[in-house]
Amino acid sequence: MLGSADMRAAIALTLVGSLTATFAACGSKGESGAAAAAREAAELAAKETANHEAAPTMRAPVADGVHLACSQVLDAAKLTAALGELVPVTITDTWNANKETAAACSIRRGGVPPTPAQQAATLKKQARLGVLPGDEICYVQAICSRMETAEHFRASCKPKGFDVEESLDTAACRQVVAVGADDVHVFHIFDPDTKCVIKVGGGPSNVNNDLTRTCAKTAMTLIGPDQIKGGETPPPPGAGSAGLPAATTPAAGSGA
Repeated sequence: MLGSADMRAAIALTLVGSLTATFAACGSKGESGAAAAAREAAELAAKETANHEAAPTMRAPVADGVHLACSQVLDAAKLTAALGELVPVTITDTWNANKETAAACSIRRGGVPPTPAQQAATLKKQARLGVLPGDEICYVQAICSRMETAEHFRASCKPKGFDVEESLDTAACRQVVAVGADDVHVFHIFDPDTKCVIKVGGGPSNVNNDLTRTCAKTAMTLIGPDQIKGGETPPPPGAGSAGLPAATTPAAGSGA
């Protein structure tokens, strides 16, 4: 039998061995846990990277400098009908004077202009001649080289000094311009289909704001994603659009 001293020594050695084994196991488990956590973090990061979708690249509807022909953007027959014209309207390309736009078009009343004598006879009966054959009824410009949203566009009306236009079923501003004794309207419209800004105003002799508004509504209907596709090399100065008469020097009303 072991003496009490030997017994105490054996117990102490047993305890030391047990504690040493326990500490070793704990250390081993601790290292394995850290390694596992690192592996899990790496795997999670790899999954997130694999599943991550790149943020969509924001692009303007039409690149800066691209010219869209009026024959592509507008339909003369539909404009004629919408405006209630008895003679087909003509559309003249005015892009060369409005190169900040993707398309710039002057819609003109069809028919033969009256002679000076006929104009004088008309003025004896009424105060003004109004929009004569060959005159600009309205102009339509598509500004598509900048990124815009309906909310931002609507909020921009008041800071520009424009009114918010409620009659066009989209974000729109109404600019009031004094032309002699008349206040004529210019409409700036955010088109939700193309994300372009459509600017429509009356010609120099058109003070009928309802007619200009009809032109604006029709332009919005006619201009869609298909109408702003592609583009073409800008026409030479003075060139017409699709065989239409060459543009004359734009008057103040054409927004040039």
